[in-house]
Amino acid sequence: MDSAVFRDRPNDQGIRHARLLQRIPYCIFAILAFFAVPLDQLNAELVKTCKQPADKTRIASKDGERSVAAGSFLFKLNGNVIELIDSSGEPIDRISVQQYDAGSIDGLFVDKNGGLLALANETSFRVTVDRSSDPWRFSGRQEFPTLFREICGWTQRYMTTCRFAQTTFSHELKSAFISGYDGAGRHQSYMINSDEFLNINDLTSSPAFHFLEIVGSGSAQFRTVSGENYLFDGETMSPCISK
Repeated sequence: MDSAVFRDRPNDQGIRHARLLQRIPYCIFAILAFFAVPLDQLNAELVKTCKQPADKTRIASKDGERSVAAGSFLFKLNGNVIELIDSSGEPIDRISVQQYDAGSIDGLFVDKNGGLLALANETSFRVTVDRSSDPWRFSGRQEFPTLFREICGWTQRYMTTCRFAQTTFSHELKSAFISGYDGAGRHQSYMINSDEFLNINDLTSSPAFHFLEIVGSGSAQFRTVSGENYLFDGETMSPCISK
């Protein structure tokens, strides 16, 4: 246990202060938030749009495992800390995925490029592992973008009444997805499975709101703000044809 290195989040207090300074007034947010459609209301509509057999459709998962095996090692979630455990059962490295407020980690997933995804109800992380090291070691982490379910003005953010957008995991694409409104009221959608986060909005004519999986298709299904539907195979967006 003495050899385990605990990497805590750097300068948490400074980050909080920086976030407070970023809460610049956007008076129009209060009006826009009134008319914004909550993201979680669109899920049921999406399921109806591209009609698929019930046994071939599922909502992407946000609840992962508390521990994930990889080779002779085990990644184990212990509160807001991920432990790397060797074959003898001893923790040999740890990394913090501490939440800023009262958030908690829902579970762990491994993405297509071997990164460890810690999905949370507040701040999610992608953790990288140095597999060339003997033994393995954690080599870094990245926070997912901070997005909200509805347009959230500076007053709401200051009062911490905003609801964070929920991150989900696609087993078909082995990638995480997050969609929501950023601090400027712009809708953003990201796919995360590497150090570079892919902005899904760059691939569609209007922002993507939500997605579900078509089991066995190797694709995720999206519905955009304007009601268009797409199938996404991780690289290419194709119009979703209803059956």
